[in-house]
Amino acid sequence: MVGNSFSSLKAEEDERKVIRQAILAGDVQKLDVSVKALARSGGAASLKLVLEHLEKIPASEDSLYWSLLVGAVSFRDRPAMEELGKYVIAKKGNFVARDLLHGLATNTSPFFVLSFKPLLFEGTDEIRLAVAKKVSMIRSHDSVDVLIELLKREEKAKGEKLGELGWIAVEGLARATGQSFGPSAINWEGWWKKNRDKPLPGVVEKNSGARTETAVDFLKLNPDRARLEAFLGVEKAPEKAVVVLSAKYTKKSTKDLNNDHIEAVLARMNIPHAVVLREDFQAFDLKDTGILLINCAQFHEFCICPTCKPGGGVNNRLYRCTGCEKHIKFKAELTGEDIKKIVSYVNGGGFLFCEDWTVKEVVERAFPKFVSAGDKLKKSSVDVIPGRGQASHPYLRGIFEPKVIHVPPELSDSKKVKAEDAPRGKTVVVRKPLTEEPTSVEEDPPKVKHQWSIDNESFALKILDRSRVVAFLTSGKLQVDAGGDGAVALCFRPGSVNIPPGTRPVPKGLPGVVTVVLSHFGHQHSTEDEMSIQNLLLNVLMDANAARDSRSVRKLEPGKKLEKNSAGGS
Repeated sequence: MVGNSFSSLKAEEDERKVIRQAILAGDVQKLDVSVKALARSGGAASLKLVLEHLEKIPASEDSLYWSLLVGAVSFRDRPAMEELGKYVIAKKGNFVARDLLHGLATNTSPFFVLSFKPLLFEGTDEIRLAVAKKVSMIRSHDSVDVLIELLKREEKAKGEKLGELGWIAVEGLARATGQSFGPSAINWEGWWKKNRDKPLPGVVEKNSGARTETAVDFLKLNPDRARLEAFLGVEKAPEKAVVVLSAKYTKKSTKDLNNDHIEAVLARMNIPHAVVLREDFQAFDLKDTGILLINCAQFHEFCICPTCKPGGGVNNRLYRCTGCEKHIKFKAELTGEDIKKIVSYVNGGGFLFCEDWTVKEVVERAFPKFVSAGDKLKKSSVDVIPGRGQASHPYLRGIFEPKVIHVPPELSDSKKVKAEDAPRGKTVVVRKPLTEEPTSVEEDPPKVKHQWSIDNESFALKILDRSRVVAFLTSGKLQVDAGGDGAVALCFRPGSVNIPPGTRPVPKGLPGVVTVVLSHFGHQHSTEDEMSIQNLLLNVLMDANAARDSRSVRKLEPGKKLEKNSAGGS
């Protein structure tokens, strides 16, 4: 025993040393291997080795921070999950707790439910929401017990008007049991008392209707009721509520200078929208527009002579004249008056969505105190993760979401399944008390990082006011390549009052929100990465529509009624 204890202490000290050396050297690859090995060994002690370093990583080293966090959320055994649950409970007011819960979204441990149950009733609102979503996607006897308890408490607190947590519980119960008793805890409890010793039945996945091959398909299958209702509001909004500013020209030049076509994505999503050409922008009335989306475009001056021969590198997006009969200069850059119009629109409550080069052409000119264009980048693919503490940001909903997990009855803490009730042809495992021995993790750790493609000559996003600008998607690799500017997607609300983007209901008289993303829609559409940029766009559209509805309600004359919009953002 003494020898074994000594060996264990020696191995633990070696593990500490490897992690410490990797952190000091900034060696993410070495750290990844080390923490993954610890997760494989399992146990509370190994988890503590990872957690003790997590909060100490400086803000300039996001890659190391997320490497440790991925290691922490890769543990699946009971002792480690219980330890992690205690840690998150103790840190529930800290950004680390939110990030850990985000990372646990795709963890398949059967021990999550009871280890994190206290947070359903003791956590902050956003932490309760994250835990409820996770539990609602776990098909086990434990999750049914916990969801019924949550529904009972929500009914008592909210009465007949059930809130978001209550509806998550209802939908989780339906998913786990295949039953449909709606928002009635008494009916669920009565059925469960009669069926608690039986195996959970199979559930037929609901048909979401015609597929669009966009993030909308996943939204309609996701259990996020509030998000779905908000999207229905976007679908029902008037065409002018969503406007795309296009760099297609029909007058002096007949070129299409768009580097991307956001309008094509909106069309595939079946979202009503209007397209306005840059040459017609000054005459366009933005009064009833909820959000203005600006396509990344070629805004540098170039020659449009009919015999001009554009040159430059293969990946060079700039037009360089290498020889022609005469030079006819053309510049598609938005004018100073255009920028003033955009500023006035945002200050009046309108939302603005910009991508890639528009950070240079529009954002730094319109809002010079907040964001500017940083260094030019080379074509690459980088890992992206939420900014620290931003995992639960409203603009990341639908990304990094929990998936359905089926827990075998023998791994549940509830009563074992009776042999005579088990499905025919399957072996019944009589559940024995679970030991404290850790179980190894799966080959692949939970997916926390996503891939993001960056175009040649894109500008890094340089944050000037870190107290007001929220970088909700970042990249550790980009942070190194761009000299500290690791933001991939950010947002801010200009004006004198600092009300964070995503806040609902929207207080009266606030400016809108400016959202900026690096690169283009055409590169970020993989289902493996949950269509990150499309989900991001959907969330911004929902927020903008809620704000537009709110402004419309306030503008009504006394005594007049407005048809209620399902977005519910007032």
